[in-house]
Amino acid sequence: MPRKQNGFGKPSDFAFKSFLRLDKGKGTGAVGYYPGDRQFGSIVQRSVIEKWNLDSDWVKWRKGFEIYNRAAWERLKIKDPTYNPFAETTETNKPFKNALITSTLFKGLPYEIENTFVGYEYPTANADSNTYYVVKKNQESKTLGTITSIYNNPQTYPGNRLNHEVYVKINPDATNKSLLVQMIGDRLSDGPLTQNNRTEATLKRVLTSDELPSVYTGQTLLKVQENTINFTQEKTTIKVKIPLSDITLSSNTGEFTPNQGINYKKKNDPAQLDILDNPELLDGRVIYVDNFFIEKQIANLDIASYSDDSFYFQLKLKETESGQQIVALDQGVNALPPAMLDLTGLPTIFSTTNAELTIEGSYVFSKADYQRYFPGIYFDAAFIGDKVESISYSILPFIVKKSDIVNGNFIFEAIPYFSEISLYPSLDDGTTLVFSDNSFAKTFTTDTKWTNLDTDVDPWMDDVFSIGATLTPANMYSCSCPNFSQSLLSMPQSNQNEDTRKTNRQNRYPLPTAQSQNDYQASGQSVVAGKASSWESEAHRLSFKLCKHTIATMFNENIKVIEPNKYPTLEAREGFEEKLAKDIQATYDNFDRSYRRTGISISEIVFSLSKALNLNSTKTAYMVFDGKQ
Repeated sequence: MPRKQNGFGKPSDFAFKSFLRLDKGKGTGAVGYYPGDRQFGSIVQRSVIEKWNLDSDWVKWRKGFEIYNRAAWERLKIKDPTYNPFAETTETNKPFKNALITSTLFKGLPYEIENTFVGYEYPTANADSNTYYVVKKNQESKTLGTITSIYNNPQTYPGNRLNHEVYVKINPDATNKSLLVQMIGDRLSDGPLTQNNRTEATLKRVLTSDELPSVYTGQTLLKVQENTINFTQEKTTIKVKIPLSDITLSSNTGEFTPNQGINYKKKNDPAQLDILDNPELLDGRVIYVDNFFIEKQIANLDIASYSDDSFYFQLKLKETESGQQIVALDQGVNALPPAMLDLTGLPTIFSTTNAELTIEGSYVFSKADYQRYFPGIYFDAAFIGDKVESISYSILPFIVKKSDIVNGNFIFEAIPYFSEISLYPSLDDGTTLVFSDNSFAKTFTTDTKWTNLDTDVDPWMDDVFSIGATLTPANMYSCSCPNFSQSLLSMPQSNQNEDTRKTNRQNRYPLPTAQSQNDYQASGQSVVAGKASSWESEAHRLSFKLCKHTIATMFNENIKVIEPNKYPTLEAREGFEEKLAKDIQATYDNFDRSYRRTGISISEIVFSLSKALNLNSTKTAYMVFDGKQ
């Protein structure tokens, strides 16, 4: 690494430099701390004023409004396989159509819910594909519960205000009360979008009627070492056994497009894979379990053993699920991770309704996340074990590691992966919902086209929610840009053209820094060091996140975001218009680059989808890590 120059020039050059002119000042430098030697790993510390200007919601709003007005955006589209190039181009016969993904979460359970995803593209010079992606998640309207009380008086509940939490009591819906716990991290509202004086906020936590946690979440870690115990950590493994007589081989014809227009290629369907004579042909293929979300009583598990440490407790489990319906799929040239595939478009290899799955893994729970709910009590694993009664886990689509035929059974196992489990007590009337106080927004309608969205809502001063109203899921917007996600994806060719050298090593290979999350919070994402890095705090993840791209998308969706009152300083506003004009002008060049670089990276789209689902570190890492280039 070259040494920094001293005041005399190069280390080997002792000649004096010429004197500067005395009638010309050097100028005022930035207020914050900016190291002169900008090596990889150096940290910029901005002043309070600079930080205020950067975080100004008004700047985001102004840029988003301008992007919307200048039409500096495009709907995310995919190639339409039904397009006939020899026929006239019409509304129903176009080469491209708007991308649309529909998925059913918690399939097979009484509270299953349907989600629809649509996307928008925004040109940028700061991403490998020259595009940031905004994903809108439309959620099916489900009755979650009826509001009975709202605790937002700052004088009466000063402790809640210090914790930035607003408590709301509800009577949960009998059918969907288990869904309520699954909605943590999602946005809930007390009415439809077009309803006047409607409130929405991000659900941070669900508490039982006696205000104890309603969910305890554990996750797979690489290693947790404390003073007394080294947990023996194991990734989640899945082993499958199917009687040969219960396997139905599939026959396919024609061509299929396995990647929804990304890295667009066609591939001939494999007429039939002879896996019964050559089981190794299944290696590397995708297995989909029809009812992949499982919820059951803990007492019914085959093995459930707890162990303790000073700051964590661990649950090791082993469970066998019989009579499962699964399908083996050929993903072809697809680069998307298994959980993000359009499974209906892939050719099948075989199917069965009589698979036996054995799930095994160990999961660590952080005691610090729950200790404050048990004042004066030092709880251990046995104490929590008496509080919970049910467990849930997911068997996401996985890739086969190894397959074989033994004693008349077709057996194979999945590539081990990181996952999480959740433990639940029962929910009754008087359930408490905890909302982040920086996540509130209100909508009201002035005409038949526009719905006004007010983001400057203080729940400790303003009226929020309505007693007697029904809570339902609200739509969510997410973006892959660093301002929204507080994360950075690898950008091998960021900030450069064809004839310029690679410039920013941290952009090319993002690694954890001093501002990153702690080891437990980022345990899942740490496995993708070099591909993704995050400095997002829990407070930001559960806030009403905005960026210029999501604001522009809301305007496109006829949601008029009201001008925020958090203005930048006068000095910053004076130079803002000139910079904004340059940024808008640059979008035309970025559009051109994004079209020329289409298909280079799908990480941005996968990342946007994971943020739309508000996934935690482990699940986000799984999506990004399996999104092969």
